[in-house]
Order: sequence, then structure tokens, then C-alpha cells
Amino acid sequence: MNNKTLESFFAIHDSIRSFSIIGKDGNLIFAKMRDGVKSYAPELSIDLYSARIALHVAMGETENLDHGKVRFSMVVREKIVLLMFPGFGKIFVVSARTDFPFECVEKIGQLIDELAEEFEPFEAAE
Repeated sequence: MNNKTLESFFAIHDSIRSFSIIGKDGNLIFAKMRDGVKSYAPELSIDLYSARIALHVAMGETENLDHGKVRFSMVVREKIVLLMFPGFGKIFVVSARTDFPFECVEKIGQLIDELAEEFEPFEAAE
């Protein structure tokens, strides 16, 4: 992923900490922290984190027929906000500080839609 694309995500709001792409199988495809930001998660737990996000998104898919597809889901924790956007066979995850303004969610979704073609060639990281 090029730096201009990443800058577009981080430019939406200064509370955005990271941007990740996870395969529907739970494999981490891509991850980038904002410069100068340290992860709260231990390095060894990233695979478990990715698998849990994929499971969270998959659990919601059973209701697609009744309620329509999930545009995004949000988890608010004491330290961070996680925004998960399923689409294009992947899960796009944005983490942010808890002061992240809700009105920025749609901007992130629009950016993911606009840049979808760029995400298509990604394969799971080894």
C-alpha cells in the first residue's frame, strides 16, 4: 500500500492510531501504525487479535438476510475504539483513541470504497 493511501486514512482525524487489513480467514494481510504511536497489544497477540476480529465480523453475517449487510461495526474499549468494515473479501480495521468523532466513520467507509481496487492484490502476510 502506498504512503499516499495511508496518509489519507490518518488525515481523517488525528485520533486514528492504526489501519489494518485482515482476511476473512483471520490472517493479517497488512498493518500500519501512525508514526510515533505504540501498540497497546503485545506483539505475540496480533494473530489472536486478527482472528477475533474475523470471528466478530463473521458472527454478524448470519443476520444479513434479515437486516442487510453490515456496513461497519464499532467496539469502544477503555483505551481505544475499533472500527471494522467488512468488504471486498477482507476486513478493514481502524483503531483510534477514544476521542474519535463518530462523524468521521462515513469518511473512512468512503475512502475504503474509493480505494477498493488497490486492496484487491493483497495476499496474506507470511
